[in-house]
Amino acid sequence: MRSHKAPVFYTNLVFRPRPWWLFWLSDRAWITLNKVIYHPRSVKDPKLWPEVVAHEATHVHQQIRIGWHVFVWRYLMSRKARLGFEAESFAAELLAHPEFDRARVMVIFSEALASSAYLWAAKDAAEGQRAIERFMLGSLE
Repeated sequence: MRSHKAPVFYTNLVFRPRPWWLFWLSDRAWITLNKVIYHPRSVKDPKLWPEVVAHEATHVHQQIRIGWHVFVWRYLMSRKARLGFEAESFAAELLAHPEFDRARVMVIFSEALASSAYLWAAKDAAEGQRAIERFMLGSLE
C-alpha cells in the first residue's frame, strides 16, 4: 500500500493499462507514447501514484511541445536529449515526493539515468544528478 498520496491536478491526461505490444517493458514500467500514459496492469488507479504521474505528465508536455515524432527521434538517437527529457521528468517526480524523502530518491533517480533502463542517458550517476538539479532549480525560482 502506498504511504504518501498527494493530490494530482493534471487535466486531460489519458491513462491506459499497458497493451500487449509493450511486452518488452518491465512489469513495473510506465511509458508515455503520443500523449497516452500507459501504466502497469497491476496499477488499478494511476492517480494514486502522483509522483510517477508527474514524471509521465512531463513527457506528455514534452511531446506536445516539440511533437511526438521529434521527441521519439531525439530520445532514441541523442543521449544528451534523452538525458534532458528524463532529467526534467525526474525533477517533476522528485518535487512530488515528500520533502523528507527527496535525498534518497535523488540517488535512485541519478543511478537510473546511468543505467540500461534509460539507455545510459547519463554517463554516470553524478551527471544524472547534475541534470536533475538543473531542472529542479529552474522550477524553484
